Amino acid sequence: MDAFELLVEAHRPAMKPVLAKLVRLLEAHKVRYVIGGANALSLYVRPRMTVDIDAFVDPAEKERLEPLLTPHFQLVRIGQFHSKF
Repeated sequence: MDAFELLVEAHRPAMKPVLAKLVRLLEAHKVRYVIGGANALSLYVRPRMTVDIDAFVDPAEKERLEPLLTPHFQLVRIGQFHSKF
């Protein structure tokens, strides 16, 4: 079983098709990506409830990816991180 199959298998049933769809779409278009957050964590510890998928891609891919992803997913754009403390 490869990393993708492990990742999908570790999730609650409602998330499996969404995660699988995202990964297949990114791989079909040869986009390098990283899955983070609770989805990735579930490969190492007992899975926990999550309602989103944290996927990270190269910002240089933005123009190419938005038309591919927006018909299928709600995108949340994150700018530069900063601390108020």
